Amino acid sequence: MLAPTPRAAPAAAAALRMDAYRIATEPYYRSVGDELALFEAACAQRLPLMLKGPTGCGKTRLVERMAWALQRPLITVACNDDTSVGDLVGRHLLDADGTHWQDGPLTLAVRHGAICYLDEVVEARADTLAVIHPLTDTRRLLPIDRRNELLKAHPDFQLVVSYNPGTPGAPRELKAATRQRFCALDCSYPGTEVEVEIVARESGIPTDLAASLVALGVPAGCIVQPAADAAQFDSESLWQQLQPRVQAGMQVVIVRGDGGRDWLADTLRAAGAQVDFVQAYRRTAPRLRPAEQAALQAALAQPAEHLWLFSSAEAIGHLQFLAPGADWQPAQALATHPRIEARARALGFGRVLFSRPSFDAVARAARALHGTHE
Repeated sequence: MLAPTPRAAPAAAAALRMDAYRIATEPYYRSVGDELALFEAACAQRLPLMLKGPTGCGKTRLVERMAWALQRPLITVACNDDTSVGDLVGRHLLDADGTHWQDGPLTLAVRHGAICYLDEVVEARADTLAVIHPLTDTRRLLPIDRRNELLKAHPDFQLVVSYNPGTPGAPRELKAATRQRFCALDCSYPGTEVEVEIVARESGIPTDLAASLVALGVPAGCIVQPAADAAQFDSESLWQQLQPRVQAGMQVVIVRGDGGRDWLADTLRAAGAQVDFVQAYRRTAPRLRPAEQAALQAALAQPAEHLWLFSSAEAIGHLQFLAPGADWQPAQALATHPRIEARARALGFGRVLFSRPSFDAVARAARALHGTHE
């Protein structure tokens, strides 16, 4: 006979549920003024906060950084024309056991003491925003009409909204009755040197290339890259981040070598984009200088003392061309993609370790391989 599984206590179940909204690792944020201290002061006084500034200036990252620093769950709502009161507060749902109430993101934050971040709040309907008014004064109450409930905000609850005033083509402005309830924190683009630092850090590109992009007016928020925790930094991972931005009829130019990125091009075309290619470089086998030739011979002579790092399958083919007939069985290598790993094994490398293509992951893998030979 099977004993029934005990159900978690309500408080424990709520804590477990809110853990999903906690930020475990510190998000990178480069402060450009006293915004961190002002944000913390507003939270200490339980004052609703409005972040004002142009797209891509770091408003969302600031909220993530402070949620981590304050050790509070962060619940984010991307507001749009269809955002209703039910989307924020909650609604009754029907399942096999009947009807039950499902808290919305705002109610979750109010009930359990999280930061509720309404991103681009002006996009929501005016009648929807009226529900936050009792939360933004000394009452700190959320009326839930469908349950005939008046919910008192948890002491740690914090309401933060972002607002981009004066955006060309914006459908509406934020009403004064809503705007005046918030403490405003102005956010803007950083200076050139700081922006170069941010772009290089966030995109992983060299500093000189970041400087060129900044000089052309390309902010970090406009550089799309695979998620930091993505298993691969390849076309498939890039598409996960790029997909929400692609619209039918959009013109896309893929800069590539002599071939490649066909999957990304086909996927973009399937989404309605118009895709063209620009061939900017060609992969060829290098011509080794005497010192480089000596390093290659040393690696072949003492394979246990050397580690090969491959981030390109073509590079393995070039290595085979540079050292024809070499015995790679004693050699060890790191590969940053499964296809590259398979190519290295096919060449004959005796030990190949796969690593995610980030600096920290490669360093850990290199130490792991080195430790096996100590």
